[in-house]
Amino acid sequence: HYIKYLVNKRFPLNWAFEGTRSRTGKLTPPRYGMLRYVVDAVLESEQNCLQLIPVSIAYDQLPDVSEYISEHRGAEKQKESLSFIGKFMEKLSRPYGKIHVRFGDAVAIDRQQATKTAGGWDIDNLTMQKLAFKVAVEANRVTPVTFTSLIVFSLLENGYRALTLAELTFELQSLESLLDLFG
Repeated sequence: HYIKYLVNKRFPLNWAFEGTRSRTGKLTPPRYGMLRYVVDAVLESEQNCLQLIPVSIAYDQLPDVSEYISEHRGAEKQKESLSFIGKFMEKLSRPYGKIHVRFGDAVAIDRQQATKTAGGWDIDNLTMQKLAFKVAVEANRVTPVTFTSLIVFSLLENGYRALTLAELTFELQSLESLLDLFG
């Protein structure tokens, strides 16, 4: 009911799809919970159409990389508590590079995508998947390639083998050439 209220009053909503990026940056299938609530609210509201604006937020560095590494090595994820938040806020006082924010093209939700049922309007699962996919692809399209992401890609591409500085430099130059090729 709250989402319906916000949609009817035309308040902006902001949320992140769960499951759209792995910790290595790989695009993964989104989950549809919040999107389903918004779609249902649009279909039941007086509004004929709502625009979803895909947003990409990419960081040069993240403050919790060491925790990610520990978890991947088998350590248990720390429980979030007030002390956890305090320590995290303390980490944020250090410089971590730039934050890159990009906006993709709008994706419309409207009744043309829905079918009329006895209980009102409904969007089938395939249409919901296509809608979520459009948003995710559009966010991916505007996600910038950062220097950090190129280094991580180079290291991950080589599996468990370490790279010398010369090898990493060669890999980065090769990637830079590819990026120049594709604009």
